[in-house]
Amino acid sequence: MAAGRFKVLAAATLIMAVVMGCIVQTRPPVQSDGSDATARVEQQSPTPAQSDGGGVTAQAEQPKQRVAVLPSVGDLDPQRLILLTDKVREIATKNLPRDNFNILKQDKIIEMIGEEELYRSCKEGVCIGDLAKKTNANYGARCDVIKLDNSLVMKFELYSVNEESIFETFTDYNVNDFHGMLSSLEARLPDVFKEMVSVSKSREVTPKPEPAKPKPPAPPPQTVQQTARNVETGTTFTDSRDGKVYKKVAIGGQVWMGENLNYNVEGSKCYKNDSTNCEKYGRLYDWSTAKGACPAGWHLASDAEWKTLVDYAGGSRTAGTKLKSSTGWKSSKKSTNGTDDYEFSALPGGSGFSVGSFSYAGKYGFWWSATGGTANGAWSRDIYYYGEGVGRNRNYKSYLFSVRCVAD
Repeated sequence: MAAGRFKVLAAATLIMAVVMGCIVQTRPPVQSDGSDATARVEQQSPTPAQSDGGGVTAQAEQPKQRVAVLPSVGDLDPQRLILLTDKVREIATKNLPRDNFNILKQDKIIEMIGEEELYRSCKEGVCIGDLAKKTNANYGARCDVIKLDNSLVMKFELYSVNEESIFETFTDYNVNDFHGMLSSLEARLPDVFKEMVSVSKSREVTPKPEPAKPKPPAPPPQTVQQTARNVETGTTFTDSRDGKVYKKVAIGGQVWMGENLNYNVEGSKCYKNDSTNCEKYGRLYDWSTAKGACPAGWHLASDAEWKTLVDYAGGSRTAGTKLKSSTGWKSSKKSTNGTDDYEFSALPGGSGFSVGSFSYAGKYGFWWSATGGTANGAWSRDIYYYGEGVGRNRNYKSYLFSVRCVAD
């Protein structure tokens, strides 16, 4: 009897040993990486979100957002352009948390695009988005400097590759010299990068108690028939406040004023305080005044309404030519007057500043939108004499720009 019990116990022990041996063998050996640490497990790349079986989706760690600060371009000597780029990178480094953002080094950008191609592309004005995509970045940032007469204009753009659109942009027309550009970047860029952080956090995916319901199939995209412009010409309306008569034109489902507003109200001025410029270009308004300047039944065009207009006219890269007046713009080798396809008749009314100066009439047109962006800035649109597109910028609310009203 005792011998039989011994055999059963030995068999059980043998089975246990075999099972434990299999378990041990299925565990991979820990490899040494040759460092001072005794052993490390190889880090695995993030995996898609997995369900834990309890109706809650476990999320993978959010990857860092990659930011490519591209070389500055424009009418400055190469050394100052390099310093301008370095300043943007410096401010980005100070304001973007390292746990969430990775600012690409210049040598990394050059390695991915190629130095010759990078600088050639920049000089030829290739879209900032195209360059950012080549670096596999989520955002691309760049400064552009333009010299006009004896003044400098600095434009900053931040492009979102994921959204395929400009995330933030501003143009400073009041920089007097290179040091003024650096001061402008130091004053304005921190708010831009803080907004990046805020948007990035708002887009982070959080666990939900129930799986998301399947989305209904998207409706087929509607195409805009450019042959049917839906333009009504020869119609006018009268501003009952002062009796001025304005042309109005219907474009793409919206009814716009076919000329700039010229209503005299406190907070508005004629270009260079010359009444003949008001007759030609309309008045210039600061943003707060512009919001309430349109007559009854009309309102200051919003950023979304401007986008609808520009998209209907062919998109931001080419709409400027179609919206420009056929006369009144400075001619150059690069461009000339517009085709005024929709009788929008955009004119280069220039801009004014709170210090009392004026610039760019005959060369640039700037128009306020009703959409504010920050405490001190609001969105605007601009068209240049040498370009075919329509720019979208955030500018100081104290600047004096033209106004276009849209029917309610």
